Amino acid sequence: VGETIKLSQTEISVFTNILQRRFLCGDEEVEVELSKKFKKFVEENKKNISFELMAIRNERYKKFYGTVYYQEPNVKESKGGLRDLHEAFWISKVCLGTENYYGFLEKRLIDYQNFRDLISAYDFLLTVRNHLHFISGRKSDILSFEMQKIVAKHFGFEEDRKGVEKFLKNYFSSATEVAIISREIIRKSLEELEPKKKHFFVSSIPKNVPFVVEEGVVYPGKNLEELLAKTPSIAVDCFKIVQSKGAKLSPSLFSILRTFAHTYKDALRTKESMKKLGELLKTTNRLSYTLELMHDTRILGALIPDFERLRGHFQYDTYHKFTTDMHLIFTVRELEKIKEKGTTTTSVKEKQSFYRILQDIENPHTLFISALFHDIGKGKRGKHENVGSVIAGRYLKEMNFSQEEISEVKWLIRNHLLMSKLAFRRDVSDPSLAESLKKECKTEDNLKKLFLLT
Repeated sequence: VGETIKLSQTEISVFTNILQRRFLCGDEEVEVELSKKFKKFVEENKKNISFELMAIRNERYKKFYGTVYYQEPNVKESKGGLRDLHEAFWISKVCLGTENYYGFLEKRLIDYQNFRDLISAYDFLLTVRNHLHFISGRKSDILSFEMQKIVAKHFGFEEDRKGVEKFLKNYFSSATEVAIISREIIRKSLEELEPKKKHFFVSSIPKNVPFVVEEGVVYPGKNLEELLAKTPSIAVDCFKIVQSKGAKLSPSLFSILRTFAHTYKDALRTKESMKKLGELLKTTNRLSYTLELMHDTRILGALIPDFERLRGHFQYDTYHKFTTDMHLIFTVRELEKIKEKGTTTTSVKEKQSFYRILQDIENPHTLFISALFHDIGKGKRGKHENVGSVIAGRYLKEMNFSQEEISEVKWLIRNHLLMSKLAFRRDVSDPSLAESLKKECKTEDNLKKLFLLT
């Protein structure tokens, strides 16, 4: 017992195994002694243990690119993988003494709808992982391109590309459930370490208030579904709150929005909704985070059907690690990193020069919008840059952008491959090449934006 406690104090993997152990057989007196001493250790170190588990979770997310939509996900370790639920359980057990997954309900960490969605998604991921083990005859957690076809067939999908993409849309949907709901379980569990007084009660919220923001989390008003049915554009208002206040969605609100987007997606595409989306895109702060959340709830796809078409769309080449939908959002994120002088794959000197160039351009929102739409033409016939330019122009017109803004975005999308083609396929020492690029760009502002997008 003493050795077990000592190892639990120094090795987190040992700690988590002892934390979720079950007595099967042997000397019950030893188990009683271990339980008593282990419980005392946990009680005395709740905060440190919880923070260490959170640090491990954050590092794991970084290692696996911090997104559900990786083209070859690790079913156990990637964001939204099985480990997300394990960590939520460990933290809730440390903070609240939760004995099993039903404890999430008993401790009121999530409601029944979210619990049902969580367990259903978890079972799906378990089935995928088990089948990977059976296929390879050993531990195998990577859903590689090769394995995707075989696992898709097991779930009843065709073995061609379309079948694989349908299967992966199911996978990504389940992983998103696990990621969102487990995060809420962790958040509420950690609140028990430093309990905060709630300042509102659902019953006291006025009927016409769709959302309530509390402790950086947006909750649904009691009549939200009714309000959404009458005024669908309220859904976009929610994300404008997320963007402006740096807030997160509660799982209950996430569930309501996603159900609404799925059930009433045609009703959501009103003139007012598209106008509000345009206003959101003009604000470049926290844009990629907000867009990813909109994408996860299916609201973005309801407003921009071509974006939903690209959900789980694979790019079988050496340049793309993520599905097309997430590649577009991550391109916006890379621009945000330049804006914030954040971490990129470039040197410090390059970061500074990129930052200066970004500061010099006029109407930077057109660059960010071009980043979001630059591959929107993928999966359609014809050159995707030309097709995407037309598609983007159509959506921007619906969002009430000016003709000048639309023309600029269309030009950037149409030419987003130009610089790389010139750099790798032409003689860059040829003066006429620079002259032709100058004529194509027409203005210094266009050149700078095209450079940053490239």
